[in-house]
Amino acid sequence: MKKDSHQRKAPEKSDDLESQVQQEGAQVHVQNLVWALIDGEISSDQQNDLQNLLTTDAEARSTYIDCIQLHVDLMYHYSDKPLLDIDKVIETPRSKVLPPDTFEMPGGGSSTVPAE
Repeated sequence: MKKDSHQRKAPEKSDDLESQVQQEGAQVHVQNLVWALIDGEISSDQQNDLQNLLTTDAEARSTYIDCIQLHVDLMYHYSDKPLLDIDKVIETPRSKVLPPDTFEMPGGGSSTVPAE
């Protein structure tokens, strides 16, 4: 019986896969910070970390919005009363509320988003 002259090597992680794993890890980190914020259990260091991420990272901002939207949707779903009287709500474009390069942090304050 003839032996195979080359041994199979374990496939190496591609750069794309490593990047995806790192990005998912960063997304989970942002989610954990947002849940701590919502639960009122965020430390000042964590809040500073979250604010820095939201200021510098578009993906972090997207994750933050997704988490807040999920929280609001769940509150609405499980509430006895609607959170808003839809008949009284008037849509206001975001650009009229805040300049397009800023966002508000929960608990007050705003921050400038760098141009991408």
